[in-house]
Amino acid sequence: MASIIRIPNNDKETVLKALDIGCDGIQLPNVATVGEVVTLINNAKYFPVGERGVSNSQRSSDYGAYSIADYIQQANEETILIAQVENKEVLSVLEEICTLEQLDGLFVGHVDLSQSFGKPGQTNCQEVTDACDYISKTAITNGKFVGRVVSDEKSLKLALEQGMRYILWGTDIALFFNRAREVGSTFHNICNKDQH
Repeated sequence: MASIIRIPNNDKETVLKALDIGCDGIQLPNVATVGEVVTLINNAKYFPVGERGVSNSQRSSDYGAYSIADYIQQANEETILIAQVENKEVLSVLEEICTLEQLDGLFVGHVDLSQSFGKPGQTNCQEVTDACDYISKTAITNGKFVGRVVSDEKSLKLALEQGMRYILWGTDIALFFNRAREVGSTFHNICNKDQH
C-alpha cells in the first residue's frame, strides 16, 4: 500500500518536506488550473523533469544507500502525483490536466464538488454524478487512476462502477469515532443489564 500525503499547497518547501520524509506520493487539493499541476510536477520531480532540490541524506533516499543518479531516476519514476478535483470550474481544463505525463491520478472531492454546483452535500444529485462520471472517464482514457472517499456499500459500488480504484473508506477520525461509539454502546448495554 502506497503512503500518500495530502499537502496544503504546491509550494516548493511544502512539496519537498512531504517527499523528503519518504512518502510514496502527494495529493494536491482543490486543483483549479493546469498551471497548478505543472508547478506540482516541477516541484516534485528532479531534473530533467522538474527542479526538486536534491539531498541524498533524507529518508526518501534511504539516507544515501544509493548513488544520487540512481535515486533521482527511481524517484522520478516512482513518486506518485495526484490532483484533487473538487470544483466544477476545473472540469473545463480536465482533459488538458490529464494529458500531463507526470500526473498519475485524480482524486474526486465529491462533497466539495456538490457545493461547487450549489448543492452542498447532495453528492448523489445528477450534476455531481455526471461530473464524477466525466472525471473518471477522462482520467482512465488518459491512463490515470481515479478515486474518492466512500462511506458505505452504496457509495463504494458507485465508485467502482465509475472505474475508481483509489478508494478511501471514510477517514481515520470517522473510523475511530464510529468504533468508539460501538464500544461505548456495548459497554453501556452490558453495564445496564447487570444493574437490573
